[in-house]
Amino acid sequence: MSNKELIAILCADITHIKTKMESVNLDKLETQISSLAESQKELLVTVKEVLNDINNPETGIIVSTNKNTEFRVTCEKDKKETLNDFKQLQVWSSGVNKGLWVLYSAGVGIIIKLIFFN
Repeated sequence: MSNKELIAILCADITHIKTKMESVNLDKLETQISSLAESQKELLVTVKEVLNDINNPETGIIVSTNKNTEFRVTCEKDKKETLNDFKQLQVWSSGVNKGLWVLYSAGVGIIIKLIFFN
């Protein structure tokens, strides 16, 4: 093949590509790309807002989590104290219950003695 033949084939291919490119709606493609760019900008703004909400030093999620953790640690201490008080109350209640049974038994015994052995 000579150079002239190659150039002719190349020109034919280029004109074929141009006709195909003209049939594609470039304006529609351009609007879709610009729309995609705008959506990406909106997404970036939204992500920045979310990061600001998360990292806000007064009302952010991280601060809320830290406050919750601090509250749980405080409640854990109170829970141990309350559990200890409850155990002591159970021991006291058990002693009082036994004492009341002794008094009840003694009262029933006295009533039986008064009724039958008088």
